[in-house]
Amino acid sequence: SRPCYVSIDMDAFSSVFAPGCSQVFPTGLQPTEVIPVLKILCNRLDVRVFSIYETSPLLDLDDRTSRLAATLIHTFIHETSGT
Repeated sequence: SRPCYVSIDMDAFSSVFAPGCSQVFPTGLQPTEVIPVLKILCNRLDVRVFSIYETSPLLDLDDRTSRLAATLIHTFIHETSGT
């Protein structure tokens, strides 16, 4: 029941989903792999802080990386708000 910190580095995602990063890899993670794990962490742990790293709007195509980051933030808020 200790408070914990969860951070997500957007570089870990496949460049298909997050092209707006300093390092892009075609074989990275998919949102469908990460979002369920984020939900589990938020429901089982006392997550007090959530952060996202390595999002670069200047490198982002069609705001894909920014939208994915927003989806992750929304998931965190929804899962920790009790609604």
